[in-house]
Amino acid sequence: PPSEYSSAAQDTPLHTEFYLTRVRSKDEFDTAGIDPDTQSCLRFGRPNLPDIFRCCHNVAITHKHNRIAVLTCGPKGMVA
Repeated sequence: PPSEYSSAAQDTPLHTEFYLTRVRSKDEFDTAGIDPDTQSCLRFGRPNLPDIFRCCHNVAITHKHNRIAVLTCGPKGMVA
């Protein structure tokens, strides 16, 4: 939800989130080196990009920044 992004983003100038979009069972976590308890930047499923961009925009305005950077990788249809 957008409130999750905004509260985390306001705590530090650098905010990161990593989305694991391939469905994984908890049984695979150890093999893949995934530990959601200690890797708080991990998210599962597809990101809601419009909400993320809206939040980044609002945080930038609140802190009087005129530029933000959003780095992505993934299929062209998702990031274009």
